[in-house]
Amino acid sequence: MYTELLVPLDGSPLANAAVPLAVEIARRLKGGIHIVRVHTPFVAFSPGADTMAPIPDPSLDERAREDAQTWLIRRANELRTSADVPVTSELRIGAPVEEIVAAATDRRVQAIICSTHGLGGWALRWLGSVADGVIRHAPCPVLAMSEAAVARSTAMQKV
Repeated sequence: MYTELLVPLDGSPLANAAVPLAVEIARRLKGGIHIVRVHTPFVAFSPGADTMAPIPDPSLDERAREDAQTWLIRRANELRTSADVPVTSELRIGAPVEEIVAAATDRRVQAIICSTHGLGGWALRWLGSVADGVIRHAPCPVLAMSEAAVARSTAMQKV
């Protein structure tokens, strides 16, 4: 059976630090990794209780999505040349927790490897809100690593 691990990335250094461990686990299991980045569209904001104002320039959202896609393609290409495991990538649009869980479900991955904090890590001090939501709703095991854990060597003794 082919083993695929999902690695959600948001462009932050801490989220990206989970990649070497995911690659090492995939290598030992003779599998691959699927990196996912989620773009959350800009939405109208509410200046008052019952009013909604449009985004000043809708092209800002399109540029942000394109930047996320460009970053993801570049990161996937870097991994394809440096890692000796198959690497696939996907940009999803929506809410991060829901899209990461949906990607894991759609691809039937064996595990999700992530860090506990990334760009949105301020929401919960002890565990990032996205990591917390993924842990609670994922259809597979989740290895969520703290900043100290991702800083350690990927030279594991056992998987």
